[in-house]
Amino acid sequence: MGLVLPRRLAFLARPGGAVDLGRGLRTFLAMALPYGAGLAWGAPSWGLSAGFFAQMILLADVGGLYWIRGITLLSAWGAAALALGAAYFAQDHLGLMLGSVGLGLFGAGYLTVFGEPGAMVGLVLGFSLLLGLAGETGGLQTLFAVAIGGAWALLLALLIWPFLPNQPLRQGVAQIFQSLSRYLRTLAQSDLNQEPPQMEAPLAQLRQNLLEARRLVALTRRGGWGQSQLRELLIVLIEDSERLLKSFLLLQEILHFHDLPQLRTAEILMSDLLESLAELAADLAQMTLGKTLNPDLGRALRLIQALEQQEDLQRRVSTDTLEDYNSRVAIGQLTQTLTALQSQLEETLATARLLAKPHHFTGAAPTPAPLEPASAWQEPLSANFSLASPLFRHGLRLGLGGVAGTWIAHAFAIPFGYWISLTLIFVLKPDFSLTFQRLCNRLLGTLFGAAAVSWALKTVTDPVILTVLGIVSISVALALLRFHYSLAVFFITAFALIVQEIAPHPLADQALGARILCTLIGAGLAFLLSFGFLRHPEDLRFAEAAQTALTAVRDYFQLLAPSLSAQKPLPLEALEQARTRSRLASTAMQAALDRLLNDPSADPETQEPAVTIANYIPRLGRGLTVLVSHLEQSSGAPAPAPLIQFQSQTCQTLANLGAALETQTAPAPLTDLETALENLQTYHQTQQRRRLEELSQKQERTATQIYLKNYNLVIAECQQIYQRLSTLQAAIRRFWQNGA
Repeated sequence: MGLVLPRRLAFLARPGGAVDLGRGLRTFLAMALPYGAGLAWGAPSWGLSAGFFAQMILLADVGGLYWIRGITLLSAWGAAALALGAAYFAQDHLGLMLGSVGLGLFGAGYLTVFGEPGAMVGLVLGFSLLLGLAGETGGLQTLFAVAIGGAWALLLALLIWPFLPNQPLRQGVAQIFQSLSRYLRTLAQSDLNQEPPQMEAPLAQLRQNLLEARRLVALTRRGGWGQSQLRELLIVLIEDSERLLKSFLLLQEILHFHDLPQLRTAEILMSDLLESLAELAADLAQMTLGKTLNPDLGRALRLIQALEQQEDLQRRVSTDTLEDYNSRVAIGQLTQTLTALQSQLEETLATARLLAKPHHFTGAAPTPAPLEPASAWQEPLSANFSLASPLFRHGLRLGLGGVAGTWIAHAFAIPFGYWISLTLIFVLKPDFSLTFQRLCNRLLGTLFGAAAVSWALKTVTDPVILTVLGIVSISVALALLRFHYSLAVFFITAFALIVQEIAPHPLADQALGARILCTLIGAGLAFLLSFGFLRHPEDLRFAEAAQTALTAVRDYFQLLAPSLSAQKPLPLEALEQARTRSRLASTAMQAALDRLLNDPSADPETQEPAVTIANYIPRLGRGLTVLVSHLEQSSGAPAPAPLIQFQSQTCQTLANLGAALETQTAPAPLTDLETALENLQTYHQTQQRRRLEELSQKQERTATQIYLKNYNLVIAECQQIYQRLSTLQAAIRRFWQNGA
């Protein structure tokens, strides 16, 4: 345990995101201006109250599209007013108080079904309800402060802050090219003949950014905002980035499959080319954000020309050996892909340059289908209303924890006892791993914050100075919220204790001790509820997510069957939709893996196979993308029977592995798939030898040559698919054996 504990608590020493200076500044404006107005009118406490409610409602503004932000802020404003009104009638009756806390906090937790905006509206609802029940607010004066504070919050968030409806989509596209740049740099610095594990993180991030950008496109169409040439250009850039990624994956696979001495010069040139392309991708990201740049494509073009010269050299020096023939084919595939990449790069740069003058854009932008059809607003509420939903269980835990915390505070007459339930709504999360992290961060920040403030309150006594310090503290806290939660809690604790010092409360001298005691009790309740009540083990949640991801990959692969067996055109639209579903499932699986790795109660023996499973399922999806991309460029030569057999056995293997995850059993050996691969390799080698005979007789364009051009890389990819499936089969077996 001594070795495990530091690793389990390592999150306390690392930041979780960036410092949000804009959020801190907006918080300061939200509270300082109403307080200043209150001072001028001789009512500083009322001004501070209006500023406090303005900032509380602004908590729900988590960013995104303009119309979604407006709906979220209005919902938070209404939730705060409703909660305070209900608390006014229930605060003097213990039964009504417990009932309102239970129902109110269940609703606050259940609103998480609407994502982060819903979770923050729920936080405002729970916060307001607990304040009202504690008697910290009073009657019509408080409702008036909420009305003024809410109006000020809407004005600040939607009008004073820039009105840029296309900005979220613009930032999303920029993040795609930033991720693409990181991926290319990582690839350039790795051994191109290997599939290094460090490639997984940048590829996963790139995949997630592509999904998020497409989601934003769908939402902008629904909301009616951002209908402009700028938006159309951004959609074109999303499609361009997809095509660029396909080309890069093909390049990586070509060099990975053909580990031959003759390709060393090509590998060196490719590394330089990838570095150059990484710089271009970084410039494209800056251009998307509005910077005026003129990227130099010349160096990349010169490197592409050098690689094309390698093809001519390889053709002149090649002999009639199979090794030389494979090198010649590899270089040909490489230059063919680079030619398409060059054309795509030129188009992408031309589109990015138009961002400075979007009115010059006259082309038709692609209109990708939304990830899912628009649904009724109440559908997430009804779809998750059962114990099978983690979000429903989260609402139940929060409601029961709130009732328990309120009863404890009342039964033991704890000063400021509502802080117990406040701690609960900030700490308790739908999964145990995040709850554990929040709990530790909360305790650490509270203890250090209380110690620092106890010293400061002995030094500063002027109420105006204290109020300014409190406003600065909460502004700093929200700026640091995503950077490090412990630091944010440090300043939140300072704000809470300063406010209690300013307010004429009879128990103000007990606020410091009460803060620590309530935090300990609330954190303890959160831990017990998250760990022991209706908890779904993280290994089972991961297995469910992995099974869903495998099913999505199988559906993707099954779409190739008609084209292979009957030489029909590839169903590109259906393949793109299946690939999107596969990416979504892989992203959900990665989130489940993160929860498993961060769960302090998880069996360490299950983590290694879980990481392998989470890495190799997306690799299968990328392998299928390579197949589709290469088959798109083929001339339509009939697929050999062994390839069709291999495709069928692969689908069956994926189904078997998914069933093993679902039934918690060891998967069967891959005997049939191995036989199908052997038949495919035997057939392919026969065709290669036949082609060498044709070359010796100066026969250029034959059926064998067309077959090899179309399927040489496909067969090599099939070998990789088999190896990945073998690794997955072994990892799933270890996962259940170690977790049993």
